[in-house]
Amino acid sequence: MRSRPFIVAVLFAGDTDPPYQIYGQAYGIEMQVDSDWNADIILLTSPELLKSITKETEVTGEDAKIVSAGIINLAKDAAGEVSLLPIEDIKNNWLLVGHDSISCEQVSIRSMVQSASEAGCRVILCVNAADVESAHERIAQCNGVSLKDLVVILQAADAIGSDVLMDLIQSARSVLGDTVTSLRFGVEISEANAKRWTPSEHVCGVFVVGESHDIFCRILDIARDISDTEG
Repeated sequence: MRSRPFIVAVLFAGDTDPPYQIYGQAYGIEMQVDSDWNADIILLTSPELLKSITKETEVTGEDAKIVSAGIINLAKDAAGEVSLLPIEDIKNNWLLVGHDSISCEQVSIRSMVQSASEAGCRVILCVNAADVESAHERIAQCNGVSLKDLVVILQAADAIGSDVLMDLIQSARSVLGDTVTSLRFGVEISEANAKRWTPSEHVCGVFVVGESHDIFCRILDIARDISDTEG
């Protein structure tokens, strides 16, 4: 049975009024998203900007059935300790782990995933599919950790063959299947390969990184394409 399609999107802001920039992107999605679309949309940003999505707009509100949010790294509290406080909201409790150019790990992958598990948070784990040994090692760090929802994002998936990709997915299911309630797989895409991707039985989601204010257009285009395909 095919898992529900999803889009993970990282929202970034420049130096000029970052909260307003994130608000603008989130609001743009709120104005156009259709809750009947057959895709989940997960919006990620830094801990200090999360409220620009979840508090300043209604994009993840009670009526927003398909949109949720989270953070790209762990914040530090007043004592200098890492904190999951910004994602205590049961709906907007996603944590990105392991993206080398985005998430800034201050503790080990396993410690972050374990902390997320204890706090009831959901995890998006990035692995470099082109480095198969490293990918297996990263997945193994989640072994035995109970999670309600885990999304595994396969980076550089274009660099490997479909057989290698399937072996990696099947291995992850074998390692994590007993302790993860919902396990889904996605691929990181760019402008160059976005149009070549369609949902499949095993890879049902995409990961996109926004570097400009118009990322919401890309998110909505992908969501519409998925809905048209699934419909």
